[in-house]
Amino acid sequence: MCFDKGLFYLLEAFKQLKLPNSELVVIGKIRDPNIKFLLKKYANYFTYIPHVSHNELYKFYSNSSVFVLPSIQEGLALVILEAMSCGLPVIISENTGGGDIVKNGVNGFVVPIRNIEAIKEKIKFFYYNEEKRRKFGERAREYVKKGFTWDDYGKKMIENYIKIIEKRK
Repeated sequence: MCFDKGLFYLLEAFKQLKLPNSELVVIGKIRDPNIKFLLKKYANYFTYIPHVSHNELYKFYSNSSVFVLPSIQEGLALVILEAMSCGLPVIISENTGGGDIVKNGVNGFVVPIRNIEAIKEKIKFFYYNEEKRRKFGERAREYVKKGFTWDDYGKKMIENYIKIIEKRK
């Protein structure tokens, strides 16, 4: 966990929302020791789990309602696909690399970076619209199942190799 993950914006949004019967769970190793002050400042607003093995993450996704990743900068965050494959709607920043995966308003939302108000708005949307949250989650799972399996990856690799070979002819 480091500042680039945008954790401050999520913590502040969740603090301001004060949603009854809700819980924010933050999972990840601390990679930047300076972030500890942030965790202390917001300690009453979230549960922190320093490490979960990759093989156990699905349990947390499966017991959650929404996945939020407000990164300031990121390559393609695979956790987005993992969360979606467990039927979670997602709220991501435009800098997560997931803008091509998350269909805004269909299987999740893409929000501007560093935008606490946008994060709050989308969390509230899912909090107050359980049926829509479920539909978004179903669409997220279906989207990932139809294009992001290992078979899909293999097919795409073969297609790309064929294109490369054909260009050499």
